[in-house]
Amino acid sequence: MISGDDQVRNLNRRYRGIDSVTDVLSFPALPHGIMQEDSVLGDLVLALPWASRQADLAGHKVMEDLVLLVVHGTLHLLGFSHEDNCRREAMWEAQAATLRRLGLSPDYAGQLE
Repeated sequence: MISGDDQVRNLNRRYRGIDSVTDVLSFPALPHGIMQEDSVLGDLVLALPWASRQADLAGHKVMEDLVLLVVHGTLHLLGFSHEDNCRREAMWEAQAATLRRLGLSPDYAGQLE
């Protein structure tokens, strides 16, 4: 879902206990690690105004930033995390590989934490 900053902030506060807007939220349909053939991974919510400002600050095209956020959020749905150094490294590697396959530079991900 593409949304506004206020709605994403409300969702972030409600489901993560963080009272601020963020660029992308991931809501898994099933517990991480449980996959079934043809199963839905979950939902992504992207804050378009936030993503647009983020792209402008980084000198990126908004559409390319949205692709990055979909990749980033989807990796979260697949169970990846960047909460600690070991897990962050694995996620960044998967993200970089996916961005390269999509024809984008992994450097686009530099602003994501």
